[in-house]
Amino acid sequence: MDKYPLKKYPIVGACGLNCGLCPRYYTQGTSRCPGCCGPDFWQKHPGCAFITCCV
Repeated sequence: MDKYPLKKYPIVGACGLNCGLCPRYYTQGTSRCPGCCGPDFWQKHPGCAFITCCV
């Protein structure tokens, strides 16, 4: 699984939203959003303020 990336463009969410445009993606600390399926996504699964998560 580590050999191949989960997505071709990791910064783009499964919903089509560009996570890189969100300030929470760049926040330092525990409230940081890892982006769609990013590191620790399944433990954190943050709510997106812009769109309902489709994962």
